[in-house]
Amino acid sequence: MTASSHSACSRASQDGRFLYVANSASQNISVYSISTDGGAGKLKGTVQLKSKGTDDSIDLDPTGKWLYVLGNHDDADAPRPEGKPLAANYLDAYKIDRATGM
Repeated sequence: MTASSHSACSRASQDGRFLYVANSASQNISVYSISTDGGAGKLKGTVQLKSKGTDDSIDLDPTGKWLYVLGNHDDADAPRPEGKPLAANYLDAYKIDRATGM
């Protein structure tokens, strides 16, 4: 199992069947199946971020139905009305198919 060299963080599903990896450079989430026999996991696919920017943190809700992505827009240093850049300025939600992990 390989992840991007710019992986920001990862989370496993509560049932232990899937691994979600936030990839900052490619601005997507990689979804892997986790092998139950101790073998290597398999990439199931990637999901492009809804918002453009760096995905800094991901988490799953307790039901396993939603994946949340918290990150910074590409223009995080641009002037804001408050006069300073925002540390984390987007939150996206992705519905998960619990059968496929995608």
